[in-house]
Amino acid sequence: MMRNPRSLQSRRRTGRRYTILLFTIFALVAGWTGFWKFAAGKAQQTIEGWRAREAKAGRLYACASETIGGFPFRIEVNCNQASALFRSNRPPIELKADNLVVVAQVYQPGLIISEYHGPLTIGEPGKSPDIVANWKLAQSSIRGTPAAPERVSLVFDGPTIDRMSGDARQNLMHAAHIEIHGRMAEGSAADKPVIEVALQLDQVSAPSLHPAAAQPINASATAMLRGLKDFSPKPWSVRFREIQASDGRIDITQARAQQGDIIAV
Repeated sequence: MMRNPRSLQSRRRTGRRYTILLFTIFALVAGWTGFWKFAAGKAQQTIEGWRAREAKAGRLYACASETIGGFPFRIEVNCNQASALFRSNRPPIELKADNLVVVAQVYQPGLIISEYHGPLTIGEPGKSPDIVANWKLAQSSIRGTPAAPERVSLVFDGPTIDRMSGDARQNLMHAAHIEIHGRMAEGSAADKPVIEVALQLDQVSAPSLHPAAAQPINASATAMLRGLKDFSPKPWSVRFREIQASDGRIDITQARAQQGDIIAV
């Protein structure tokens, strides 16, 4: 029995197309894997750059264990038993949190988003904590590079802050929502930067601070910080002295507070 030459040729062409398609898929997967590893390396370099930058100012960040994942579309760094030691403070202060997750998209390695898992303890190294903070959700985002930061944001849902005295706990503050945003408004990180800071407080109470602060307050404010020489890593005490020496100032451009029926603008 003779086979149809056209049918045999058609099957061969179909087989070649499937083979080409298969090799194309393999090449795309291999290429994307290589790109993800490259982007993960860049994101890790950015994170290490921020750590090194902060270490120069006496702020040391560490993890008990650290893993990297998130393939295929993002880079995710999981930091267990995260800690921050501020050596420039007198006395030094150490912060400890249960877990920290840092995420960067492969197409935006310069944008780092972090999520913090409480509770957060604050105190002197090697001693029982003086302050314990917790929240429903805590996130931060940093845009830019360690050498040229552009924007930083902090967002907290349901934050609470308690003062510890042995086993006793006193509530210092609780809120429904808090946001803090900072951005480079003028200049550059290396030459006379002007920083704009925006603050938003929703249902904030501080009963132990003053009886009047026991009633929830809603507030928002925007300010410009002028007088910085640069934004290189250094302790805040040194930075404040530089601001003072250059006749720096804080310009409050907008402020609004509401407590019950009282509104101040």
